[in-house]
Amino acid sequence: MDRYVDRRSLKDSPKPDDEKQAVIAILARHKPDAIGLCEIGTAADLAEIQEMLKSAGVNLPHSHFTGGSDPTRHLGFLSRYPITATGKPEKSDFQIQGKLFTWNRGVLDVTIDAHGRPYHFLGVHLKSKRDVEEGDQEEIRRSEARLLRRHVDGIFEKNPDERLIVYGDFNDTRSSVAGKHAVGNYNDPKYLTAIPAADSVGTRWTHFWALHDIYSRIDFVTVSRALKSETVFEDAKILDDPEWEKASDHRAVLVIFR
Repeated sequence: MDRYVDRRSLKDSPKPDDEKQAVIAILARHKPDAIGLCEIGTAADLAEIQEMLKSAGVNLPHSHFTGGSDPTRHLGFLSRYPITATGKPEKSDFQIQGKLFTWNRGVLDVTIDAHGRPYHFLGVHLKSKRDVEEGDQEEIRRSEARLLRRHVDGIFEKNPDERLIVYGDFNDTRSSVAGKHAVGNYNDPKYLTAIPAADSVGTRWTHFWALHDIYSRIDFVTVSRALKSETVFEDAKILDDPEWEKASDHRAVLVIFR
């Protein structure tokens, strides 16, 4: 994609090698059993991450790659445990003021089997706060959040006790309209609980928007009621390893299940 490096605009440039190495260093240090990734370019790029992690001592042999209408940014998933199922939403388009839109990054839907127990993951990357000519960025994000909620509700209709984890870059806060659409109503059994997390000094932001000098919490991992008892809430953390700023403008969220 187009990048600014040393105040110069570079067209169609891959992520620089030092930034790639910073991503791998953070992930390899924490040795996750599963990783949900946003803003993956191609399936080959996901395979490159997988191979670099393996060389760094983290073997995640199972993968899934998907996306929406965005030709550049896709969603990826890597797992130590086998993938037993994948899915797609029944509906991926919406209208705003009579204009048809398609879910830009879609949703990654994958189930793994870990120690004989299923974990159903939904990964998302909702519309950013950057203005676009096609329509109002906030209404687009809200519409995508409604599509996500529709997909979540469909899963619960089939199994009210689904062991569901919905994660990703929501590009909005938990209290926003889009955030509320995504997690559902608090008193509803289908409500998704956002896992609190903080970094090593107690701050809770996950994204730094340098252009506007804004720090915000817009990246979340949420769980269904069936998984709350297995979630180690006190051990969740936002990774502020020394390489984070070189790796990304987002900081990773680490969650542990018993």
